Amino acid sequence: MKDTNSLIEKKIISLMKVRSGIDRLRMGAEMFDTAKSLVMRSLNETSERKLRLKIFLRFYGTEFNPEQRGKIAFTLGHINDELIYEKVGKNI
Repeated sequence: MKDTNSLIEKKIISLMKVRSGIDRLRMGAEMFDTAKSLVMRSLNETSERKLRLKIFLRFYGTEFNPEQRGKIAFTLGHINDELIYEKVGKNI
């Protein structure tokens, strides 16, 4: 999705280029932490193990096929979890 005006996008890029690499890295890490925090709150999961799986599926689930998701989920401590094989969408 691209909903940013090209002039605004160029302005943002020029503003980012004047920042140091460490500043850009720090900003990216802070944005990821904020996004992860928002996702964690929206999932309303009490099990730490299930929360980790749901976070993985929310952020990266569409990047992997069910078999790959199963292998990754196994390393997160899940075996034959129904979430792994469901169609990953916005409801996770």
